[in-house]
Amino acid sequence: MKPLLLALVVLAAPLASSQSSPSSGEPRVEQQLQQLVNHEREAQRVAQLSVRFNSIAENVSLTSDDPPAENAHHGLMNSPPHRANILGRDYNSIGIGAVRKGEITYITEDFARAFATLSTDDAERTVARALNDVRHKQHMPALRIVKLDALNQAACQPGMTLNRLLKEFSSSHGAVIFTTWDPEELPESLRNMLTDNVSTIALKACPLESAHGGSGGFKISVLFLR
Repeated sequence: MKPLLLALVVLAAPLASSQSSPSSGEPRVEQQLQQLVNHEREAQRVAQLSVRFNSIAENVSLTSDDPPAENAHHGLMNSPPHRANILGRDYNSIGIGAVRKGEITYITEDFARAFATLSTDDAERTVARALNDVRHKQHMPALRIVKLDALNQAACQPGMTLNRLLKEFSSSHGAVIFTTWDPEELPESLRNMLTDNVSTIALKACPLESAHGGSGGFKISVLFLR
């Protein structure tokens, strides 16, 4: 089996849902394709590349016609679900692989909405900066950011909920828990907490477990202190 192409590139284009389609109508070819396709593992494959993403989709095709790349692309673009994956607006990255075995070329396109690499410390700093940017635009003083060992220990516990967090920190002014891949995008519930009587916060970012829908996300806990 001779590899023809393997690449991971970042583009300004994207996708929709997982699909597989042969570009040949031969029953034997269609049966082979169905045996090879495993969309459930696509997110796992992308996560292994240390790519942070929150959506993914896949097109798979095979062809025995030449030129194989042009024929496969023509078949995918003439299939509405596959065309939607190629032209969708929600994704910015694509990985392409092609392998030839005998007369048949197998082609896979993995699409994802990918994000820049961030550590949990990076995520915390980004949220803090975004919060103070909002306050600055509203002519409010900057928040004081403090480290709480108790929050650092509690926030990443499995099953931690907002109610549990508020019970553990009953003297706080309030709290918000949200998940994100882009810490600069603040949820409305967090923005609504930025009142004049709040001057100090503590926050903790916890890595989300990888799942079919994404990898590299964060669960952010923000505690508003009196």
